[in-house]
Amino acid sequence: MKLSILLVLIFWNYCVHAQVRQSISGHVRSTHSERPISGAHCYLKNNEHIGSITDSLGFFHLSFSKTLLYDTLIISRIGFAKKEVPPSFYNYTFDTLSFHLDQQSIVLNEILVESQGYDLKGFVLSAIASIPKNYPNKAHQLKGLYRKVSTQGKQYTRLEEAAIALDDYNYKTPSEAIRITTESFRQTKDWGEIDTMALNIFDKTNRGISQKLNKASNPLNKLYLSNFIRNYSRENAFFNIENMKKNIDHYRFELMDISISKGDTIYQIAIRWEPTLPIKRPSGKTYLKINTNDMAIVEMQFSKGFENQPLISQEHVKFEKQYGRYYPKYIKSFSYLFINQDFDDEEYDIHTFWFDKVNIKKFKKIKSKDENDRNDPTSYKRSTLDLDFWYRSPLIKKHPLNQGVRTDIEKHQPLEDQFRENKPDQ
Repeated sequence: MKLSILLVLIFWNYCVHAQVRQSISGHVRSTHSERPISGAHCYLKNNEHIGSITDSLGFFHLSFSKTLLYDTLIISRIGFAKKEVPPSFYNYTFDTLSFHLDQQSIVLNEILVESQGYDLKGFVLSAIASIPKNYPNKAHQLKGLYRKVSTQGKQYTRLEEAAIALDDYNYKTPSEAIRITTESFRQTKDWGEIDTMALNIFDKTNRGISQKLNKASNPLNKLYLSNFIRNYSRENAFFNIENMKKNIDHYRFELMDISISKGDTIYQIAIRWEPTLPIKRPSGKTYLKINTNDMAIVEMQFSKGFENQPLISQEHVKFEKQYGRYYPKYIKSFSYLFINQDFDDEEYDIHTFWFDKVNIKKFKKIKSKDENDRNDPTSYKRSTLDLDFWYRSPLIKKHPLNQGVRTDIEKHQPLEDQFRENKPDQ
């Protein structure tokens, strides 16, 4: 028990004191009136987990790993044209930068533009109450690509990829019924500065906690359950309608954006948990996107962290409507990685799922003997290496590896050679 507490304290200290970072400080104003724009959402285009909201004077501050140094900054606010800022404009400066947004008229049928005109609490409650009619109500299979990249400081250090199949039922059934199998797997070497003894102790502690709480420790199962709607029927779940009714007054909501997608109007609503005063405005890092046509949650992002500190974790899910229901299309989880006791470098694991079209008709169910063990954090690596499969995989062509990841890892050895030398367990 003492060891578990010590590891937790080390982990929190690590999260708070990571120092290898790039910062952007900015001031956002209206081009027309020069007035400061409050409530503008400022985030990185390809890493939306890095974001902030301008304060009442129009100021914002972002802090992020130098691994993400070359990402585009996005600034958006209802009633103004979205602005994309190239990294060349903000790199290598510690000054407060000035940004201007052009006013833009939004014309939507029967929609008020002013956020003050919305009952956002009632809107969110309505979306949660609509979950049973909007999400899976029958057995289905998803096939897709799993990718995990790890970072240390400003370098990518490791890559894992798996082609997977996943069987699920209606969302009222317990998540323990989910079956996942690995159809093909490949991995590179880990080029991080790993303290093997510390890592083994931390993994063993985590596995013990997962078993006591009956929580999945397999990364694939954990990533899939980042879709928190999947457990909406559980009594204390965030998306349980009775639970939300009891706690709705402890949340603060703010309308961040209104957009049109395939003819449907989408509201993006930022959320902040505020059980006590003083109430602060939402940061924009936790939000829901809701389709006003059918009250379905089509995208969600949940973040954990401290004010003006690196994120501890984040889950991001996008849905696609198929056969009249919404199924996960993209799931991303961003979390700290503990590999040693050096708190000066940032270490992250970034897990991602991309899913193909859902199959709800006849499909070959995953047998128990082929299922990955949800309580074994390494069982998803058991498939044999099939390089021919990866050469012809349409998933890889559709979701190519980020060039920054490839460049960093191939500094040491070509990827194909690493895949061959690091075959999965048989």
